[in-house]
Amino acid sequence: MFTRIRNVVKALFYFRKACQTKQIVFPYSPHVVTAWEENYEDFFSEESLASLKKDVDDRSCAVLDLFFHRLKLFLELRKHHYYALVLKDPFDSDAIERKKFEKECQEYKKYGLPSLMAESLYFHHGLRNASVPIKKYIERKIFIDGGACCGDSSLTFMQYNPSKVIAFDVSPRMAKKFHQIMKKNNIPETRVQLILKGLGETQEIMTFDDKTIGSTTLRKAGKSKVEIIPLDSCKEIDGTVGLIKFDLEGFGLHAFKGMLNTIKKDRPVLALAVYHCGAELFGIKELLDSLNLNYKVEYKSCFFDHYGELTMFAYPKELDVE
Repeated sequence: MFTRIRNVVKALFYFRKACQTKQIVFPYSPHVVTAWEENYEDFFSEESLASLKKDVDDRSCAVLDLFFHRLKLFLELRKHHYYALVLKDPFDSDAIERKKFEKECQEYKKYGLPSLMAESLYFHHGLRNASVPIKKYIERKIFIDGGACCGDSSLTFMQYNPSKVIAFDVSPRMAKKFHQIMKKNNIPETRVQLILKGLGETQEIMTFDDKTIGSTTLRKAGKSKVEIIPLDSCKEIDGTVGLIKFDLEGFGLHAFKGMLNTIKKDRPVLALAVYHCGAELFGIKELLDSLNLNYKVEYKSCFFDHYGELTMFAYPKELDVE
């Protein structure tokens, strides 16, 4: 009983501290925090943080600093069984962005999407505010949508004039919704093709739970089976890849290792969700740097709390416009 009371008191202390600094706005889902509890301290050395921030701009460094500040707070609160929390936007863009998003949401309802996901429908995984040269660079090339879910990203990508979107997802449950949405919006399979497989480093069979509420992850085994393939060996890719987006719930580093030849050959724009775990966030940046492909890396938060949906947005440096 004493331990329980002590934990409650500690949670209230951290809650009060957050309130005093005006960081709390509304409840936050804890699913991201859970994965970071594994080997947490291994990722927060000065050397690791310096490597992550190497050759990135000041805004990206500020986004990363905020992410880590809030992640540490969430982890501390979670120790004491408190984690319903979202923090205030320090860049003062939250209210303006939300009004724009709410207005656009009214339009997206007619597309038949089951929910309104800001990262795809509003931020376009970082593409919305990308420069004109970047948008021109990816036109009429193949887009990869890894972790396609219900098709929200594939649908959004249509406005960037891809030659084709090739989407990947492991869930038959989501695949059914994906096909329904494409049909409702009159998008043929010649424009958007869904492959019911996962992306990984090697070809193998994995298990997962396809009955979970929310996002499906390969980090947790289950009763459903799916084939995992490297993107490099995907026979359906018959042209130049201009964009690779993925949001794989912590499986991103594995997938990235399986697409290195494609990245080397085509130098596509990358829009990769990297916030799910330390191996994903630190490992992908380190591996991309080691390829020496002359990429510029930016970090963007594709959500309104400027914490969730942390995205590594990377592109060939020759496309950079000051």
